[in-house]
Amino acid sequence: MLAILAAAAAACWGAPPAGPFTVEPPPGWEDVSAQRAGGDVLISLKGPETSSFVLTRVPRLPLGNRAVVSAFLADVLAALDRQTNLPFAQSSALMSGSYDNGLTFLYLKADLKGKPRLVLGVAEFGGEMVLGTLISSVPDMLMPSVLGGLRAQAPARPAVVFGPVQSLDGQLQFVLPDGVASRELTDREKKMGFVLALKGLGAELMVLKVADETTPLKEQPEIVKQTVLEAPAVDAGSLSAVELLDTPPGPDLIYAWATISDGEGSRFLAGFMPWGYTGYSILAKGADPVGLLRGAFASVAMGPSALPKIISATPPIPVPRELRLKLKKKNHLAAAGAGAVLVLVAGLWALWPRRVVGSR
Repeated sequence: MLAILAAAAAACWGAPPAGPFTVEPPPGWEDVSAQRAGGDVLISLKGPETSSFVLTRVPRLPLGNRAVVSAFLADVLAALDRQTNLPFAQSSALMSGSYDNGLTFLYLKADLKGKPRLVLGVAEFGGEMVLGTLISSVPDMLMPSVLGGLRAQAPARPAVVFGPVQSLDGQLQFVLPDGVASRELTDREKKMGFVLALKGLGAELMVLKVADETTPLKEQPEIVKQTVLEAPAVDAGSLSAVELLDTPPGPDLIYAWATISDGEGSRFLAGFMPWGYTGYSILAKGADPVGLLRGAFASVAMGPSALPKIISATPPIPVPRELRLKLKKKNHLAAAGAGAVLVLVAGLWALWPRRVVGSR
């Protein structure tokens, strides 16, 4: 279950799928990308003799850590040696080049039989972490035209909808508060099982349907906390206690959160709400994911596909007794506050001068 949630979080907030990459081949070169379409290959160019340029998608790297980048490129160079049976020899330390298209390329040079022959580097471009491999007798001369000529089309933004919304499976229905909106799910998100995406308060919230879930309810509080700790760049020391939230239809909703070490004070939240025979995992990230969660689920209701008898029979999540007492106390305080406001309004109304019909 944890692995599924970690993959889901990465899919939500990792790099978006790249749009089509294009480049104008240098004179005498040919674009053969169509012959190698699919997988991680984004661009493939073929030049005279054994010259080539290949742009591939690679796992995300901390580009600010030069030691990690250097080690990664050295490993790639060693693998290239084994695959081609060519004795490439690294001839430079990690270098950096920037181009007008916005690409900053971190790269190593390598010689073959004592002559410059290879440039190998990584960059973040077009929403992707990419590896560029340029083999040529004059790699330095070709870098500006090949790397500087790369173009990436920005992915289309999903449509955003304000007002009443319901989950993709028709089970959940929301009347969203001001400043909160739903957005259309991407095909990838739908395939992963997400049924709703909300944006607001500087955060984004995703609802994932848990199908065929056999994890005991008593384990969910620990899973929620571990899901937060599994998120990238989370400060483990900032992990909150598990909180309990009442929902209008009745099922419990639990959640926990922690600060992300991104220098912006963002937080990552994970939650769970049982729903009849299934349940929903909630993942949220941004400036105020707790406010977004509480604001949205304050209005959650049964959607057109929900069966009231089954939902009302949803068992409670086993949580410490003090957590339910804390929630009960909070609800009582809120009710008392509302009552005090009504008394105050009634008192002011009694003191307000009123004109009686027929009086002068």
